[in-house]
Amino acid sequence: MTTTAAESGVRARVSPMSPLRHAAYRTLWFAQFGTVVGSWMQVVGAQWLLVGRPNAASLVALVQAASMLPVLFLAIPAGAIADNQDRRWLLAGAQATMATVGVVLALLTAGPGVRPEVLLLLTLLLGCGSALSMPTWSAMTPDLVPQSELRSAAALTGISMNLARAVGPAVAGTLISLAGVPVVFALSAAAYAVMAWLVATRGVSALNPVGDREGLLSSVRAGVRFIRGSRLTRRILLRATLFVVPGSILWALLPVVAAQRLLLSSTGYGLLLAAAGLGAVLGAWLLPRLDGRMSGSSLIALASVVLSSCIVTLGLTNEAWAGAVALVTAGAAWLLVLAHLGAILQITLPRWVRARGLAAYQVVFLGGQGLGSLIWGSGADCAGLELTLFVAGATTLAGAGTLGCWPLTAVDKETNA
Repeated sequence: MTTTAAESGVRARVSPMSPLRHAAYRTLWFAQFGTVVGSWMQVVGAQWLLVGRPNAASLVALVQAASMLPVLFLAIPAGAIADNQDRRWLLAGAQATMATVGVVLALLTAGPGVRPEVLLLLTLLLGCGSALSMPTWSAMTPDLVPQSELRSAAALTGISMNLARAVGPAVAGTLISLAGVPVVFALSAAAYAVMAWLVATRGVSALNPVGDREGLLSSVRAGVRFIRGSRLTRRILLRATLFVVPGSILWALLPVVAAQRLLLSSTGYGLLLAAAGLGAVLGAWLLPRLDGRMSGSSLIALASVVLSSCIVTLGLTNEAWAGAVALVTAGAAWLLVLAHLGAILQITLPRWVRARGLAAYQVVFLGGQGLGSLIWGSGADCAGLELTLFVAGATTLAGAGTLGCWPLTAVDKETNA
């Protein structure tokens, strides 16, 4: 397969760690890492409170869905705000609000008990805070590092999110067994508060956009028109959707796999997620090496086959070590695809619409995981965990099969000018 013009623009030979030399990017990276750690601690705490209840697969999946589905409704407006307002204070305000919700969660769960619907509602509010924050995180990155380092920055962002996916649950699992779920919620609230302070005071530029500011509705409409008119952006969003929706079963049902198939404690569950985070680091190391040897379509096809095999393995094995090996490999495949697509999008989007375009990517990334969680959680309750894992693995392969019809290379002459 040939290589897209957009892909060739992101293949500078730079060190994977070079973006961290820039102080503003480094501050942003650590702030984002801390926020995602806090979010995963909260998700694991909420899931573990529900894993022993009737219809556990659906309830556990609903926790992840509640944390991710708000992006479907809020990401594009948040991107419009980020393209027209002071991004630093938008981030700080969202983090401070999430800290407040985290404190409420800690206080409620410290009592005699909390109803599942209340737990899900508060998780939904935290998801709203994340939906408002994430387009802003992404839109700031291209202004903090040189274009030649954007690919490395995208990979580092993937490492941040996947390491947080590992560190957050591992810390949460240990704390649940030692001190209880309320302590987990309290620490996640503290993480949000620290990140609000860090973003507000430690020199991350406000990065106000250039040009005249638009009203919210007109800004949203302009962003939607741009996305509809850009074949490159649409194709990237399609490839992300076909990869993320079936792949989301790993994160939606892993607590159930850990508890019911692998017979692990909360600490064991956290270690499984740590294996996925280790795989993300491996994927970031592999990305520049594979990038010069294969096209984007080939990379996506390879990663999809690998991810499908890992999902099926979790449906077949009862051995914790085999599950951990599968998750290391799955974490690498996940990072390879999403960092590759995210880097192309960050480089090719014009500055005036960057946050809105990246918000659409977040809609696909998080919204796809949220919708996938609902699908796979309901499927596991109705058809059984093993069969649902096999169906998700087959769906991942089917998505890769569509590369013949809708390859990334079909837009090799296009840029988002």
